Amino acid sequence: KVVSGKAVGTFFTKAHQQQAAPFVRAMAAKEAGRVLSSIQSMQRKKLLEDISEGIKRREGAILEANARDVAAAERSFNAEGWTAQKENLLARLVLTQEKLHNLINGIEHLFHNVAGNAVGNNLKWCKVADGLYLEQESCPLGVVLCVFEARPQVLPEVAALCIASGNALIFKGSSQSKHTLAIFHQIINDALKDNKVPTEAVMSLETRSDVSELLALDEHIDMVIPRGGREFMDAIKSATKIPVLGDPDGVCH
Repeated sequence: KVVSGKAVGTFFTKAHQQQAAPFVRAMAAKEAGRVLSSIQSMQRKKLLEDISEGIKRREGAILEANARDVAAAERSFNAEGWTAQKENLLARLVLTQEKLHNLINGIEHLFHNVAGNAVGNNLKWCKVADGLYLEQESCPLGVVLCVFEARPQVLPEVAALCIASGNALIFKGSSQSKHTLAIFHQIINDALKDNKVPTEAVMSLETRSDVSELLALDEHIDMVIPRGGREFMDAIKSATKIPVLGDPDGVCH
């Protein structure tokens, strides 16, 4: 446990985050989330604007990486045999210029309309006694774990929502979209560095076993957002005590 980076008793270790155990990464995300929640609204807007501009600048590279992911998935499906489920998965994996432009518009909407008052917004107040007032303010949840399947644009979507609301994000995407996710993650990391926010505020997981370990860390992860079908949602809910956000049935958009 010590070698893998876990805090055991009074003995603590530090490791490079990419090699660190999920437990250590969750602790690092918690610390980075505190920094993210404390920055000024203008800096939060600038962070989102930098992510949006980064996606615009690297649109060609994103589409090229996505084409590699799609080609690899097609080769795999050709070898295994096609099914309706695999056809749907491939359709979700494909990125187009239109999808990217919709993504950029969504992020721009966040920094124009949401990021300025998402954290520390006075929702309501009441007078308790002379000179004593009770206020309710919006505040971040803490650390969000997002696990999703084929759609690579989920990463910048959820990262932008988390940054706008002052939450750290740990994500696990599909291995079939690894090249596209790598570019999106690099764009987000560059924006975090440029705005003096720890890159641990948006962190990736490599394997399903990492996800399983994080699902047990209800003291460090504050919410889980699974993106997928009913069976996937139920599997996540049954494996954790952490609150799970999401329901794929009915009018859920």
